Amino acid sequence: DLPKVQFLAEPGRLISAAKQASELGRADFDDEIALLMHFARIQQWDRAFERLAAAEKLADGKPGMRFVRDALLQMSRRHEELRKRILEEARELAKRDEKSAASALPLAENFVGQAAGFFENNEMLALLDTLRPVYERQPGRVQGPKRWALQRVTYLQRSGQNDEALAILKELAGKHVLDCSLQQ
Repeated sequence: DLPKVQFLAEPGRLISAAKQASELGRADFDDEIALLMHFARIQQWDRAFERLAAAEKLADGKPGMRFVRDALLQMSRRHEELRKRILEEARELAKRDEKSAASALPLAENFVGQAAGFFENNEMLALLDTLRPVYERQPGRVQGPKRWALQRVTYLQRSGQNDEALAILKELAGKHVLDCSLQQ
């Protein structure tokens, strides 16, 4: 899978060198990322997104670039655009076949973790509902449905739906009798 990975030089490129390469039309991926980070630090979001677009073009469809875009959307407080991206990617992830179940769970949990910072409780519940098939496709040892249910309980409680949360906890306690955290 090495062709799917985009590497960055360490230590990162100096801003002065990146600016010079850009002015000469010779900016590579490391230059674009250095400039992106520079413009993000000084909150020049339009220029940061221009550098992101250039970096994405140089990365030639590498899947990890979506995380860079998501991070920039989060930093620039473009939450509505990020919300739409997360929901769309969650829908696509839920449609994946059984063979990709193992790689889908970390992505699902990344979406949940990202969304927790700015989604409302009802939006989190909807996101969890969308991602439920991902959790259900996990092998038994991963306990995907249990993980999903516990996250759902959290957002039900936060939204004041305590009766529904208690019903889920009661069901989980019956299914997982050896889990002492559920036996309260």
